Amino acid sequence: MTKNEIKENFELSGIIKKFPGIVAVNFEESDKITFSSGEIHGLVGENGAGKSTLVSIVAGIYQPTSGKMVFNGNIYSPENVPDARRQGVEIILQESGLVRKMSIEDNIFLGRENYYSVLGLSNTRKRKRLAGKALSRVNTDLSGDMSVSNLDIENQKMVELSRALFFNPTVIIVDEITAGLSGNATSQIYKILKEEKDKGKIIIYISHYLEEIFELCDKVSVLKDGKLIRTMNPEETNEDDLSTLMVGRPTRDTMYHLDKLNEENDKKEVVLSVRDLSLGNCYKNVSFDLHKGEILGIGGLLGCGNEELALTLFGDSCCDEGEIVIENKLIKNLNPRSAISEKIAYLPKDRDHEGLILKTSLSNNILLPNLHSISKRGFLFNLNYQKDISRNLINLLSISCRGYKDIPLNLSGGNRQKISLAKWLVKNCKVLILNNPTRGIDVGAKYEIYSMIRDLANKGLGIILISQELPELIGMCDNILIMRKGRIKQRISKNEKPTEEMLIAYMVK
Repeated sequence: MTKNEIKENFELSGIIKKFPGIVAVNFEESDKITFSSGEIHGLVGENGAGKSTLVSIVAGIYQPTSGKMVFNGNIYSPENVPDARRQGVEIILQESGLVRKMSIEDNIFLGRENYYSVLGLSNTRKRKRLAGKALSRVNTDLSGDMSVSNLDIENQKMVELSRALFFNPTVIIVDEITAGLSGNATSQIYKILKEEKDKGKIIIYISHYLEEIFELCDKVSVLKDGKLIRTMNPEETNEDDLSTLMVGRPTRDTMYHLDKLNEENDKKEVVLSVRDLSLGNCYKNVSFDLHKGEILGIGGLLGCGNEELALTLFGDSCCDEGEIVIENKLIKNLNPRSAISEKIAYLPKDRDHEGLILKTSLSNNILLPNLHSISKRGFLFNLNYQKDISRNLINLLSISCRGYKDIPLNLSGGNRQKISLAKWLVKNCKVLILNNPTRGIDVGAKYEIYSMIRDLANKGLGIILISQELPELIGMCDNILIMRKGRIKQRISKNEKPTEEMLIAYMVK
């Protein structure tokens, strides 16, 4: 009997996981999820629903407080991640699981050096050959001796996928792997996962993109507030009903602002003016005006130059030519410090590495860009103000945490993003640049983030929204700029009723 003919099962029943002050997973005693070989089983739910905690238990990162796991009829209770790996379980986490200062090949074999060493002696040629074999599985041209610190998110995910597949696991856990990736990379990952499914692997797939669930999954389980709501076949439901199960309320009509463009926006004061901005091979002769209260989308294929443009506007890179004018003031030698003083805010795409300090308090993260207002000669003062403003913003943004002393590392992706946004709300910004602000965030948290963005625009902020999600650009933005090969290809007004097909056509032609 072949492996595909042997139906292997992985069962979770009555799982409960408690952390201090919170129950992250709270299954009823009778609740059970069965993951089967030759199937991709989707897990969906809001941030904080318990998805990542549940798969972390499967992967040996956490041990359950109570409940039972059964793998092919045997009790499964890994002591740690290496133990889970030895039993055939691999996990690809939402945020990067790579050591940035190490090479790709060192990351692939981290903790498994015995694959290329004998009696403690390393065979570097064998390591390089095996790393090349692992990378070839995901059809990438990366070299194993490259440093992970030089890789973008897309290539990091490909390295993590190659590492997981190389060791031929029985269970593959994939947590939000496609968030922020290009269409080509996403299609490649779909193809690889379907091939692993056909080999009889058990694949547990977490995604906030519901269209992925219908594209990939044979089963889907919905979690909410740590509880198992329902397991079903995707054919039994649709995106609207699935999101309602996740959130507990209909969301379709409230996700975006569907009203017509307020044409008065174009008559309002220009808060940011960009003229003939150029930077090497990244972008050329970019010009546009951003008005108060306007949400200006900048879309394009990966590498079109929009993200490099955003970094220039925040002073993180210097343009070769052109002018940046803020409220009629020409800004020279812009850098992040001067950008902050000019009340320009930037929400990065990679919130964990660029937007937050994960192991310091929420209060410290919130006040980080505003230290000058609570310090004198390098010493902090007015600590009560610091506590009060942190508490107020946590309450205002409905951030689920254990108080201002909690740390971002303990929070879900959606709540981390709210903290990233909160630090720019301490003072009144003029320009807010958002780089894929809902990457890796569930439908409920998206609605909250969208509401915050719209409220900020209504208060007069000029907002630049960079997104790889076309519905987000269409639904949220008053005007959209499409970039292609570093140049602005087209400007589209909301009143033109743009479609995804229209945007894609401008991106590729």
